[in-house]
Amino acid sequence: MRRLTALLALLPLAACGSLDGLFAGEDGPVIVCPRILPVVEAEQMTRFVADGRDLTEVDFRARLADVRAECVADEEEIELTLQVMLSASRGPANAEGAAGFSYFVAVATRDEQILARDEYQVGIPFEGNRTTVGLLDEVDVEIPLAEGQTGREYRVFLGLALTPDELEWNRQNR
Repeated sequence: MRRLTALLALLPLAACGSLDGLFAGEDGPVIVCPRILPVVEAEQMTRFVADGRDLTEVDFRARLADVRAECVADEEEIELTLQVMLSASRGPANAEGAAGFSYFVAVATRDEQILARDEYQVGIPFEGNRTTVGLLDEVDVEIPLAEGQTGREYRVFLGLALTPDELEWNRQNR
């Protein structure tokens, strides 16, 4: 299991927000889990061989297919378990029979200041004559809370780790 821990103790953060993911105890304060947000421009990638840009030079395509989260929260900490579903499709120039890439998980404040970010490497083999394969990866995220804080102050962003050229390709080919 992979783990990302955000160290957030001394940050001035705003209060209030949406009530999505509300966790409340009868005797304790209301604890809200953070929103999980895929980064739209980093939900998919097209990786080419060398400096290619022709469709015959596609090594593979990958995408962030889905994210599911389980949240356990109390006054001291939020623990998220993210199930990250990825898929890859083999391109005509894929000689390796596999797709290797990374995705990221980042914890940020409501105003999108990144507090912690980690990348996770994945390898997806195209066995036999398979051209599209899926993978389920699990990541644990721990967010310590200062007194009075809830998950309302945080966002968790996910996306594929793109090169500048891959990001530009995504922007041009929406």
